[in-house]
Amino acid sequence: MTDDRFIEPAETDFLETFGAERVPLPDSVGAFRVRIDSDPENALELTYDVIARSVRIRWTRGTEPVADLYREQVSRLSVGGDGVLTVLSGVPELASELTVAVYPIRISDVQLAR
Repeated sequence: MTDDRFIEPAETDFLETFGAERVPLPDSVGAFRVRIDSDPENALELTYDVIARSVRIRWTRGTEPVADLYREQVSRLSVGGDGVLTVLSGVPELASELTVAVYPIRISDVQLAR
């Protein structure tokens, strides 16, 4: 049996940690966007959908894309007090932990076969 829960951070976690507001996506239920400015040149846009259990993180430098990361089958999205976003996802054959530090931006993506 799989666990179909999506555990998300409290709305205040984004504001307290990054000074960023969680904004509902128009015409969606359970989908949100958070824009986080890392420094004057770099920004992260986090979008996630609790019902679809998906997370997307886009890193831009100015107007240029640097990275576009997408995960499905997400079980947990968390915000660390140290300014780190963590996305845990997996299927029976594969577990994944995507970690994005915001100040400065650093990405770690670990995937393990089960």
